[in-house]
Amino acid sequence: MKKWILSLFFILFYLHLSGCAPVLVGLGALGGYAISEDELEGIYTIPKDEVFLLGKNVALDWTNDVLEDEGQTEIIATSESRRVWIRIEQLTPDTTRLRVKARKYGFRDINKINTYTLPDIKTAQFIFERIVAPIHKQQKALR
Repeated sequence: MKKWILSLFFILFYLHLSGCAPVLVGLGALGGYAISEDELEGIYTIPKDEVFLLGKNVALDWTNDVLEDEGQTEIIATSESRRVWIRIEQLTPDTTRLRVKARKYGFRDINKINTYTLPDIKTAQFIFERIVAPIHKQQKALR
């Protein structure tokens, strides 16, 4: 038994060192999975308008600097050192894809402007879980 646990530890440690940490972190997201080292995705049976409203409310709870497009497909929230992109895509009238991407300040570009270049899976997961938690509660109540 100890060998099995030790082997699992080394495998997880190796994956972490090799850059596969987002896959491990993404496993804990409610109904979603990591599609890159800074983005989570989930598909839900709920209308796009409801997902957009949930995303907007979560973004406004996180920061006051929130932009949204007219088509209600993208929300951009910016804090002091991080930026989050919430993308909502209607697949069918009752099915919606939710993507949450987060980045933090990285390097300055040639014009001395800070850019959001470093992946931030923890913030993406934080925002993602707060958006989908009410969806999961609603779907459990329907069962």
